[in-house]
Amino acid sequence: LVIRGTLAIADVFVAVLLALIARQVAPGRARTTFSVYFLNPVGILLVGYHGQLEILAALPLLLATWLHGRPRAPHAAVMWAFGSLSLLVKHLLAFQVWMLFTYSFSRFGRLAASGLAGAVFVLSFIPFRDAGDEILRDVAGRAGLGGIYGFGSLLPRVISLPLFAAVMAILPTVARERLKLELPQAMALSSVMLLTMIDGIGNQYLLIPVIFGSLAPTAGYWVYTVAATVFLLASTDNVGILPLAVPWSLVWVAAIAWAVEMVVRPSPRRGPAPA
Repeated sequence: LVIRGTLAIADVFVAVLLALIARQVAPGRARTTFSVYFLNPVGILLVGYHGQLEILAALPLLLATWLHGRPRAPHAAVMWAFGSLSLLVKHLLAFQVWMLFTYSFSRFGRLAASGLAGAVFVLSFIPFRDAGDEILRDVAGRAGLGGIYGFGSLLPRVISLPLFAAVMAILPTVARERLKLELPQAMALSSVMLLTMIDGIGNQYLLIPVIFGSLAPTAGYWVYTVAATVFLLASTDNVGILPLAVPWSLVWVAAIAWAVEMVVRPSPRRGPAPA
């Protein structure tokens, strides 16, 4: 009751922030965006049933994205604080933080902001330094289940992991300079590419594209939602009520199709460039 109830309340705030961002991007779409996210079965299964924490890490990023789209841009320190807070909650969203910093700072500034945020993340473990081995294993060494998903099932990790890191590292520059995306669309692209390129996986990872992708629910969004929902309904780590052996590749193929759609048909709009 406490965990799921708290996360359900947080999920309402996520839906509200998505609606506010949607109003900035396309006036009149706020209610639709709220409903699309809040009633999405992937979110219901992973937040309401599974009790996963990704939404708590997404909250400061969504708030920063909303502030970024307001006429009066927030101070750079505010954007850094929200990005760092997201990283502290769950470092799975580190590449969404990198996207935020790319849109909020100059080229040198984004590197400095990322380095400082990383330092804060590392320093946050000082009170638990006596559990150093467990921290290295459960935090620094955690990379999802390997060998069963995406490129991680096709390539050795020595190749798939650097490939994932390289693509996600250059993605913000591609989104901003080549595709001319506004920050909301860039965050959505980053979340979909996360599921396309990542070499380790967990059920909870499936929620991230749903959060940011709800801002622009295209055909790819719905295909991914169906694939992820079917997988979760069959997964023994979730409700497991479908008597099917649904492969992880079903979700991966849906994520690839969605990513291709987003790159081929990018939004022509672009937010203000950082100073």
